[in-house]
Amino acid sequence: NFGSRTLTVTGLFARTAGTYTGTGYLVWNSVTPGNFNQGTGFEIPNLRALQSITAENKAWTVVNNFQIDNAVTVTATGTLSIGKAAGSIPTVTINGSGDFAVAPTYAQGEVNITYAKLTGGSADAASTINSTAKYWPTTATVNTVTVKKGAAATTVTLNTDRTISGTSTFNLTKGTFSLNDGKTLTLASGMNINI
Repeated sequence: NFGSRTLTVTGLFARTAGTYTGTGYLVWNSVTPGNFNQGTGFEIPNLRALQSITAENKAWTVVNNFQIDNAVTVTATGTLSIGKAAGSIPTVTINGSGDFAVAPTYAQGEVNITYAKLTGGSADAASTINSTAKYWPTTATVNTVTVKKGAAATTVTLNTDRTISGTSTFNLTKGTFSLNDGKTLTLASGMNINI
């Protein structure tokens, strides 16, 4: 249990056993993506990827929060689950063009998505939501979307049709959310929009 502490990995992460608990983050900041050797049965509450990850072909779970920095790709072919069936809805936070190489499994079929600059990460960067965005698959129920960028002028642009559904909230805290021509953002009936 590392409590609220932040543990930063800059070299090799080689787990063979053990569990992780706490409210803090494991921060991946190694320039070698293949140094992420999570082992069997890896489960972590919160993970922040400041560099790209190429995980071992073994099932693993991020329970609460997965954050991906600009220009970072998380590669976990069919083995990554976010959230737990009996837990709270997880949150994926994106800065810029960060994404998964393959869509993860959302254990509850639900996710919250936040666009924000990451602590200790690269500069605040604009995001474009394309149809290929793996963190926002059409098969998942997206409950809450939050735009909380570092500057009011930083944009999050929708370049495909997407839906915010479930018990939804759309939070426009800081930054600009825009839609490209012909693209539709469908909002759940009665949802809250906070500006």
